Amino acid sequence: MGLSLTHRALWREMFLQGPKLRPAFVTSRTFSDAQEKSHLEGLSDAQHKAVTSPPGIPLQVLAGPGSGKTKVLTARIIELIKTHKQSPANICAVTFTRKAAHEMRVRVEDQIGPTATKQLSLGTFHSVCVQFLRDYGIFIGIQEGFAIWDEDDCDRMLYHILAFYDVEIDMDTAREVREKISKLKGSIHPDPKTAFSKDTYPWMADVFGDYQKALRISKALDFEDLLRSCLHLFHKAPWIPRLVNLQHVLVDEFQDTSELQYHLIRAMFESRKRGITVVGDPDQAIYGWRNADIANFKRMKKDLTNTNENLLEQNYRSTGSILAFSHAIIAQDTERPRKSLFTNRTPNGPKPVLKGLETSIEQAEYMAEEIQRLVDTSNGLFGYGDFAALFRANHSWSHFASALDDRNIPFRILRETPWYKRHHCRILLGYLRVAVDLADTPSVCFVLEAGPPFVKRKYISPRIWQSIREQCSLFEVLSRICDADRKGDSLSTVKIRQFIELIRTLRILANTGADATRLLEYIVRVTDYYAFLDRLLGYSAAQEKKDVQRLIQHSYKMSGRELLRNLRDLSKDTHHTTNRVTIGTVHSAKGLEWPVVLVPNVGEGIYPHRNSDTKDHINEERYLSS
Repeated sequence: MGLSLTHRALWREMFLQGPKLRPAFVTSRTFSDAQEKSHLEGLSDAQHKAVTSPPGIPLQVLAGPGSGKTKVLTARIIELIKTHKQSPANICAVTFTRKAAHEMRVRVEDQIGPTATKQLSLGTFHSVCVQFLRDYGIFIGIQEGFAIWDEDDCDRMLYHILAFYDVEIDMDTAREVREKISKLKGSIHPDPKTAFSKDTYPWMADVFGDYQKALRISKALDFEDLLRSCLHLFHKAPWIPRLVNLQHVLVDEFQDTSELQYHLIRAMFESRKRGITVVGDPDQAIYGWRNADIANFKRMKKDLTNTNENLLEQNYRSTGSILAFSHAIIAQDTERPRKSLFTNRTPNGPKPVLKGLETSIEQAEYMAEEIQRLVDTSNGLFGYGDFAALFRANHSWSHFASALDDRNIPFRILRETPWYKRHHCRILLGYLRVAVDLADTPSVCFVLEAGPPFVKRKYISPRIWQSIREQCSLFEVLSRICDADRKGDSLSTVKIRQFIELIRTLRILANTGADATRLLEYIVRVTDYYAFLDRLLGYSAAQEKKDVQRLIQHSYKMSGRELLRNLRDLSKDTHHTTNRVTIGTVHSAKGLEWPVVLVPNVGEGIYPHRNSDTKDHINEERYLSS
């Protein structure tokens, strides 16, 4: 089989250029003596020590909340580039959120310019893994243009797979099964037969196997696959240029890394003893339910015995009263690293207030009244945007939202779904996804079930089983059914035939130069989409139709593939500050800050959660509460 142009270029890069693999340091500016050290200005002694630590010695920076860890991590990157003359292309920095990655990128760009900053491998664990796999995945059998299944895609596929096993199912069951599979795939040596041998569901190991087959047929990877495949790539192809040239790895929020992510980090630096800097805080480890493993701090020190440890203990964010309150909770964990936050802010500020109320409705009314009181009496010091109410779970805030509404207090939901991810826009984008990639089985299912075809799930599930058994895509199975004799077609088959014909037409239009605007307009016209929305919602869907028009306008002069990529990029920064009260969960608020925070439902069974039945779980609850 011949090599594509991409693979030929890669082959030339690796084998025809000889030893000259390391790219030159390209920057958009030169630095004066003052500029060389400008990134060190304003650092405390502890921060300065961390930033200027020798790059060849492994470094752990234990940074408490509000201690300037992002500032330190950013300055460390700039120090490596300016002082130690490391090429940005040979530095990899991983974070846990797109927002954190964006913030770091902006700060670095301010110091070294956009040209050099673009060379950095800087992003979330998953986005960095995607970069490696897009470029080099061919060497471990990953096909070009692989798809990535998000949690909704996985849940949808598992729902249909579970239908094979003659069990009572709903999307909650599918979600539970997906979480079990995710936990298994997040381990270093996953063995489904052993892991699921005592599971509540006796069919778990078989479901796992069918799920993996469905991924392969769709040429797709889920989030855990991205990490596992990248680790496999590093072990099997350590000679790939970007890995060979790598000089330093930096990791943000190290306390949130899983064991698998730790092994991925270790594979990046261990073969050539590259530099590594990790920044984190064991007292902020609140994601154990996502496989995060606080033991990675100890693992690193065991694997790298010369690891240096720096403490950042000065808090620049909170008052003394807040710090004392938090420390009183955290200090009960006797196994945590010994560190104690302090602040130079004076005075100590008001102490946290504990208010006992009888019902959730009374609690919601009190919180809304207190927000209004503080806004009215602060002489302009507080606006509504200075307040956040952080709940334990998403479903807990309805009474509070009603109380705010009653007082005409504006609010926003943290991590609120952006307009282009709303149900009515996702259906249209689902058509485009299928037209771009016929193997995208989750999108085929979603459009058939949720869109104008309205095909029942019980019709789709057997066809997915057939596609797994025959190792072909669902679209191919449905196409064969629709291309067969049309006598005696059921209503579902008629609807699917219309869907297949629409997708085929979209592909013809795209191949003859139609942009995404024209494709979306064609879908809206052929499916009578606006009438569909009216029927679906039971009223004149004015706002939903505006969203559709906005999507069509946004897609101007983009191809279908470009539009989908553009919307992925658009979702990278969804944090907006407005003069509205923020409603969120304690987990979703990690890394964010407000002058006034209200935490409802503080009581036994909520903090700590009733399911926290081990010492590690209790400690994680302490970190969450503080």
